[in-house]
Amino acid sequence: MIIEKFNAEKHYSNIKELYNKYNLEGIPLEFLSDFGLVISNSNNIICAGWLYTTNSSVCYIENFIANKDLDKNTRKEGLQSLFRELIKNAKENKFKLILTNSKHNNLIQLGIDEFNFIELDGYKVFYREL
Repeated sequence: MIIEKFNAEKHYSNIKELYNKYNLEGIPLEFLSDFGLVISNSNNIICAGWLYTTNSSVCYIENFIANKDLDKNTRKEGLQSLFRELIKNAKENKFKLILTNSKHNNLIQLGIDEFNFIELDGYKVFYREL
């Protein structure tokens, strides 16, 4: 697997295509943090995700996307690498807590089973555009 820092010129159009395959609009480029990772093989992007920093000891990992055209095992291995690298970077930057959210059960179970995330029962995400 190839692990690269997200580069908008190189990766953004392909990332948008991955979102479109899920009938999603995609994340506007201006909403992505400066630290994103793209996991790929020699032919395809497998998955991507972003680390969002704060001025506290808490950070967020968000906007996960996986290539639905690839088999489940390849996606899982890519997401495992992505989690490992994002967690590693968070530790290197002295964060003490990582928050994330998802509605995708496979991603949630991966975080819980393999990376010791804790699910908050009844937690809802809400937002407001400015």
